[in-house]
Amino acid sequence: MHFGANQPSIPVESGQANRLVHVTQGFAHGQLRALPPLALREAIVNGAIHRDWLAPQATTVEHIGTNVTITSPGGFLGGVRPSNIITHPSAPRYRSLAEAVATLRLAEREGVGVDRMVREMLALGHPSPEIAEIDGPYVRVSLIGGPPKPHVLDLLASLDPAIAARDVDVLLLLHRLMQHGWVDVERAAPVLQRPHSETQAAITRLLNTTSAGAPVIVDVRGVRPEDPSAYRFSDEVRKRLAENGGGRQDAAARSAMLLDWARARRRISSTEVADLSDVSTPYAGTLLINMEANGAIKPGRENRMGRGFFYVPVRDGETTDTTSPSS
Repeated sequence: MHFGANQPSIPVESGQANRLVHVTQGFAHGQLRALPPLALREAIVNGAIHRDWLAPQATTVEHIGTNVTITSPGGFLGGVRPSNIITHPSAPRYRSLAEAVATLRLAEREGVGVDRMVREMLALGHPSPEIAEIDGPYVRVSLIGGPPKPHVLDLLASLDPAIAARDVDVLLLLHRLMQHGWVDVERAAPVLQRPHSETQAAITRLLNTTSAGAPVIVDVRGVRPEDPSAYRFSDEVRKRLAENGGGRQDAAARSAMLLDWARARRRISSTEVADLSDVSTPYAGTLLINMEANGAIKPGRENRMGRGFFYVPVRDGETTDTTSPSS
């Protein structure tokens, strides 16, 4: 469909309806939409409210399968950018229109529509909404739906306090952990779009949250006391995720996680590898040797000896001699 300054709502492409998906959790069976209705409503309403109504171009809504894209004429306003759109105060183009729509309860007066979209998508295991300004200028919002992820639904249902499952910051942290295997304040801050102090507060909330009585996250072992703390899923949550389809990483994903850690933290040790990968310390050493052979890391000390031996990432363009020195 499309709608604009001089155009009524007109269907232009039938697409599929927002289909129902059957979900099973234990002995319970239920149905959920492939796209969460609240996220879908917020995306469409925001596309109408925040568009440039003086522009002749239409706001288009494309619904193809389980994906929806809303494209509206007019760029971002008032300092809003993709990197701060979750937390930035609302900057309506037409304040009276925004207040009228809020009075009709079609949208929130305080501009929490993006928060709601993010929360509703992540709560089903879907990617966070993709929001960008494109040439025109236009603002494009994409919602990528599909079958809800059972391991995400199960984990969220197990959280105590239950309100954590509706906390946007907690959901963003959980999504980061599922994608990358670990998180720290430096990496979480741009994801949450918050300063470090507020990001640490969100991590603390997650540290104080349990899943069926077990902690959701724990400190990564092997991190030096002088380095910033980093966190991973607890062993109990790892097992819970694996039992519900969020299984162990394959070799490629594990290698990517370890290289991500080495580059972000500027070092990597066998203790850290064992803890992050849930493998034995001897096997962690083998993984590090393989990473060195592939040219991704190099020894932190040339003699490879001493307590606390570690590796460091190889910089782009740097070459290394991976031959071990003779004893």
